[in-house]
Amino acid sequence: MKKLIRFGIPILVLFIMVAGIVYNNQSQKKSTEQTVSKGIPSLPQENYLAPDFTLKTIDGKTVTLRQLRGKPVFINIWNSWCPPCKAEMPDVVKEYDKYKDKIQFYGINLTTNNDSVAGAKDFINRFHVTFPTLMDTDGKVGVQYQIVGVPTSLFINDKGVIVARITGAMDVPTMEANFQKLIK
Repeated sequence: MKKLIRFGIPILVLFIMVAGIVYNNQSQKKSTEQTVSKGIPSLPQENYLAPDFTLKTIDGKTVTLRQLRGKPVFINIWNSWCPPCKAEMPDVVKEYDKYKDKIQFYGINLTTNNDSVAGAKDFINRFHVTFPTLMDTDGKVGVQYQIVGVPTSLFINDKGVIVARITGAMDVPTMEANFQKLIK
């Protein structure tokens, strides 16, 4: 019995891990195959077509990423409790004021990541965020985009391709360099 416990549990854990990896790879491959556009597969990584999603803004309007093509898009994924999110948001707001005529800005609140709609509203008011905030209330976009830390920022060109993906707070020179990539 001790041998069964000693060897059986690690083997069971290993089996579950392998099964999870296989499932994730199959799901990602299926997602990629379904969303190929003009020969560019869809993955939440640089040089790939940004996976499509539909979310509601905090005021209830529906936004679908695919419908934003034709103009560059900047997405900042955050939580209201996140210190690096709080640190970078004043600069993101300033950059929005500078680039709002050339780049579409969207925030995404990962509401299922220990956050709340009330917390998101407080964050938006506190930092004077005037660009639309989308609410990932069921966590699907967080999973779809494989978000492992916040803030995560996506710089998406007018064709829908991710040109930069940055996890962690950005400084202004990093933002500027990536916004310039989008408007060239």
